[in-house]
Amino acid sequence: MDYIHQVKPWAHQQSAFQISRDLDEYALYMEQRTGKSKVLIDSAAWQYSKGRIDGLLVVAPNGVDEDWVNKYFPEHWPQWAGIPLLAHWEGKLRKKDEAALYDSARATAFHVLAMNIEAFSSSPKARAAAEKFLRQFRCMMAIDEASMIKDPSSNRTKHLIKLGKLAVSRRILTGTPSTQSPLDVFAQFKFLNPHLLGFQSYYAFKAHFADLLPEEVVRRTTNYYGRGVPQIIAKDSSGRAQYKNLGELQALMDPHCFRITRAECGDMPPKVYATRSVPLTTAPRETVDLTGKVTILPSQQHYYDRVLDQIVVDAEHGTLTVLNALSRLLRLQQITGGFMPSDDGCGLPLNNDRPDVMLQEIEGMRGKVIIWARFRAELELIAEVLRLAYGFQSTVEYHGGIDGNDRQVARSAFQESERVRFFVAQQASGGYGLKLTAADNVIYYSNDFSLEHRLQSEDRPIALDKPQGVAYLDLQAPGTVDEKIVAALQGKKEIAGVLLDSGGLTAWIKRGKK
Repeated sequence: MDYIHQVKPWAHQQSAFQISRDLDEYALYMEQRTGKSKVLIDSAAWQYSKGRIDGLLVVAPNGVDEDWVNKYFPEHWPQWAGIPLLAHWEGKLRKKDEAALYDSARATAFHVLAMNIEAFSSSPKARAAAEKFLRQFRCMMAIDEASMIKDPSSNRTKHLIKLGKLAVSRRILTGTPSTQSPLDVFAQFKFLNPHLLGFQSYYAFKAHFADLLPEEVVRRTTNYYGRGVPQIIAKDSSGRAQYKNLGELQALMDPHCFRITRAECGDMPPKVYATRSVPLTTAPRETVDLTGKVTILPSQQHYYDRVLDQIVVDAEHGTLTVLNALSRLLRLQQITGGFMPSDDGCGLPLNNDRPDVMLQEIEGMRGKVIIWARFRAELELIAEVLRLAYGFQSTVEYHGGIDGNDRQVARSAFQESERVRFFVAQQASGGYGLKLTAADNVIYYSNDFSLEHRLQSEDRPIALDKPQGVAYLDLQAPGTVDEKIVAALQGKKEIAGVLLDSGGLTAWIKRGKK
């Protein structure tokens, strides 16, 4: 039969779908924002229509797992395939989801279970839930951001490889298959099929594709005298690890993967938008600084609920005007960004996963990145995190806390220096007039309420001679006002106007809550 897409594919998506749809195992090595989730969903629908599978287990990073059932499937699953049963594992399955998923009266429907990849490191409950699903249905199993299983010795990788054997077909998705080393692909391909690369042992694989220090050198330099000498990769005069036979490795991988970068996608629009969900933390976290001082960071959910309760009280007393509704919205936004509410935007920090998620996303990006944020505390934290991860010279800042001359130096360095990769800025300060065409990616760590600021900041990296366009990513806390703010701005709407049109802030937050 001819496959009828729910959403018309780009040319490269259609190619990937045609090549992989009938295969038992395949790697979608497609750069971020090139639409690999659609290819997976279409492939699952195709195999479902052929009677090969009736379920899909998606394992994805925290936040992305929820997006699969709330965003990707509703958008791309074809209507002709019927209404799928979608479930999200959040430490457990909700009773109504579990009842629907395993309801014998709905056995002919397509079943989808999305799970958080981090849970497979230490949660027996997660492994048991996945195994039950895989044994109950004929499943395709997919690992989104498969670079997270690059370590063959980790518990997470071992558990997922074992579970993959229960699936009828398998897929891995990532734009960065080898973030640190060409050897990263071993575990990913072992999940797909341990025979594809021709090596059962990681030690043999490593020895074949990397130059290793002789055993006597390892013993002498590490004082190691036990059995099984560690395999240490040799380095060249520049300190770079030395690999070999990489052409052979690529030839082994080629029949089983589709690789494309955004620059190679000729029919993509100049602006590509995406969101990444970052759930609010629900428990406090203990941190220890270099002096040994212990600090307890409260959870975001606790303070978010407190502000929500106050909004309800104000609404009941008739004191919630549009003006103070925007003020309350600002407080909620400070919390989703990781800080207690304060008038100056420099509140005390909360337990917050957003910096880690930002780093995860950046790991899969090519080229330079602009990171926009609203609050001073966020900007300072972002710059600190990036410098710790990529070096001090990697990051420049452009906001009200930076001297005017230093701002100009920062802009020039970002445009001209290969050492500077990140431009951390406030939209109100840097969103106007600046030429930042060196960037291929833009992250909105948080947004302000101005549509004009958003439109101006989006245009900073745009250039006519950039065929790959620019990818825009919004970080947002699901079930919060973040979703409403991002949807309004991406839809080119003013926040105040949306509040009025939708019945005020109380109606807005009720729709955002689960």
